[in-house]
Amino acid sequence: MSLSLWLAAPFIGLLLSLFAAGGGMVAVPLLSFGAGMPLKQAIATSLIIVASVSFIALLQNKRWKLIEWRLHRYFAIGGMVGGFSGAHIGLRMDDQVQAIIFSLLVLIVAWWIHTDRMKLVSAHAKKTPCNCRYSLLAGIASGMVTGLLGVGGGFLIVPLLLMLGVATYQ
Repeated sequence: MSLSLWLAAPFIGLLLSLFAAGGGMVAVPLLSFGAGMPLKQAIATSLIIVASVSFIALLQNKRWKLIEWRLHRYFAIGGMVGGFSGAHIGLRMDDQVQAIIFSLLVLIVAWWIHTDRMKLVSAHAKKTPCNCRYSLLAGIASGMVTGLLGVGGGFLIVPLLLMLGVATYQ
């Protein structure tokens, strides 16, 4: 493994800890283009990295009592189903098509997060009631994207959870 990867690893962790997102967006291109890993291997490696960092963050957030467990149970079950489905599709997809979809997703989510609607959702998240019946569907959708591309967990899940009312605990 190259020295540049070892130097970039703390940056990936910093992105994840600051924004609860961005690890896969940085890790996949870094592993694929920086380390020369095949795209599918970079996606799988990124998932392991991000899952490990996220698990540590989960333990910390649990201690701070910041988790709406009912909502997250449904979301997690959907995410697992979607993740397996997305990975199954991704293994059969051409690398170039996967890379194009990856790039488009990053652009779409960057636009989505900066829309006035998302700013309004963020501002009123504490007033939004928990809507667990949509949590399963949102989990399936984000899981499919994550399984397919190895990214999107954080930068899709955080806005989705805001929209579903995750911040109602405060």
